[in-house]
Amino acid sequence: DVKGLMGGDTSLSPLGRERGHELAQYIQNYETEQGVNSLVLCGTSRRHNEMAAFLNRGNRRILKLQRMNEMCVGSFDNMSLSDVEKLYPEEAGSRRKDKLNYRYPGEGGESYQDLIARMHEHILRLEQYHGCIVVLCDKRVCRVLLAYFRGTPLKEMPYTEVPAELVELERSHSGFEERLHPMPWRGHVHGIHSQLNGEE
Repeated sequence: DVKGLMGGDTSLSPLGRERGHELAQYIQNYETEQGVNSLVLCGTSRRHNEMAAFLNRGNRRILKLQRMNEMCVGSFDNMSLSDVEKLYPEEAGSRRKDKLNYRYPGEGGESYQDLIARMHEHILRLEQYHGCIVVLCDKRVCRVLLAYFRGTPLKEMPYTEVPAELVELERSHSGFEERLHPMPWRGHVHGIHSQLNGEE
């Protein structure tokens, strides 16, 4: 979100659409070089749908799953973290003390533990999948995925740094090897391109 707001279901900004075109071209070039077709996995929010539309080409399949949506921040939807600090200092303090277990107040509010439970089944499917998957996701979802495939301890997961680059995970004998693909942007769009078998 260019305004730094949490949650919401806004459309992509003009910059986001520009990045969508760039990402689509990058993935197309990668697939051509590797001789593969990717499965695109994303959430169901408006920005996910719009970004996925840029990648909806040729034989590429798009799978939209509600469980891949960003963490629900409940009553703090469409607020910035600085707003929360000013208006709800006790909540902000609780979040700082225990980011893993802190659950946002209000209807549907989630914690990282809730997000992990929601995503668990799909993470296991990702791990078992043989082929190339492009995951379009928001920052907190990306933290959960990266922490899992890196073997990051659970308590450290909420502090996992999310690279601005495209992250490629490739299956190896010792787990997953990670490579960063520099992109012509620095900012809010995060993604993981998972090559989940060692042969493609």
